[in-house]
Amino acid sequence: MTSIDSYFGEFLDNEDNEQEQDSKPLQDMRSGVIFLIDCTPTMLGLHGSFDLNSSNAVDSSSVKSGFDLSLLCCQTFQQNKALHSPFDMIGLVLMRTSESSVDTKNIMVLQPLGLADSTRILEIEKLRQLKPDELEKRYGTIVNQPNITFPLHEALWACQNQFITSSKTFGIKHIFLLTDDPDPVNKNANLKRRAIAKMADMKQYGIELEVIPIKQQNTKFDYKLLYDELLEDELMYPDVDKSSYHPDPTERLDELLSRINSHELRRSRLARLPFHLGSSKNLTLGISVYCLVYPTRLPSPIWLSSSDNKTVRVHRDYYKIIDPYGSFDPVKDLLPSHDLVRGIKLDGRYICFDKDELTEAVRNIAPVVATSV
Repeated sequence: MTSIDSYFGEFLDNEDNEQEQDSKPLQDMRSGVIFLIDCTPTMLGLHGSFDLNSSNAVDSSSVKSGFDLSLLCCQTFQQNKALHSPFDMIGLVLMRTSESSVDTKNIMVLQPLGLADSTRILEIEKLRQLKPDELEKRYGTIVNQPNITFPLHEALWACQNQFITSSKTFGIKHIFLLTDDPDPVNKNANLKRRAIAKMADMKQYGIELEVIPIKQQNTKFDYKLLYDELLEDELMYPDVDKSSYHPDPTERLDELLSRINSHELRRSRLARLPFHLGSSKNLTLGISVYCLVYPTRLPSPIWLSSSDNKTVRVHRDYYKIIDPYGSFDPVKDLLPSHDLVRGIKLDGRYICFDKDELTEAVRNIAPVVATSV
């Protein structure tokens, strides 16, 4: 990169956050989204009813419960991602269930972080067809009583752990928490403090949390019980009313439930140029140059088994063959990776190198620069 390119790249770095994100490489722009659904009895539809009269994106007759509405949001979100952002990854986690995953208690990881495909979408579609009693029988629920608390920090840790252990690099890490309970810790000061501490730890990793209330009829979702402190930003002024910053759940649900039927390309900024007004250069504007034609990467093909439609994984083994008939013992003649060598034939003889020797030889070779006169 030349000095002038470096100057243009650093010019007005904080001009626009959205444009700054568009200039990142594709692997850094990959987003990871986890839907964290609270499985309370009212969410599962075992008793009570949720309010969907104000939503315009979905027919109220087709949604049975708040849990069904949350699954529909996740399903629509994956359908949109599969169309216009096939490299983004989505996960689905249930909290406050009687059944648990391997490493967590009362938390079920239904779909770990992965690419949106037809198999995952059909799994959610089949789950939506279950009745509330069938859902309660399969996953169970922790009855929301005054003397029962739920460690919200463990559910947040289960989501954070998926981002940390993933082999992919994410530019955006987001968690949607869909719940109808404004206080899952039930006024437990210790669990509240641990949830706030876990949220602060997630901010260090660049993980955002967004709470989407599922309104129950004749019930108010009070942010002051927990989520005002949990979502508090250090840059917010203490005298500002936090209630004005709460997003409208109806508008947010409409955005998640809106089906996108077109492929929207990301903007590709080629450069950013300074434009000076006047000879004194006291007033300078940043002008971005965009490319209207941008190559779109096709999703990489995946081999599937014809019997069960599952992903085929390739595992390659090497065996030592001595006799000319090609026979070998699958146990005794198996060659481990460190026994494999690479060689070249010179004057009728093979010169062989193992992996460590090749690595050391490449490290000691000076870089060669091609020049032309």
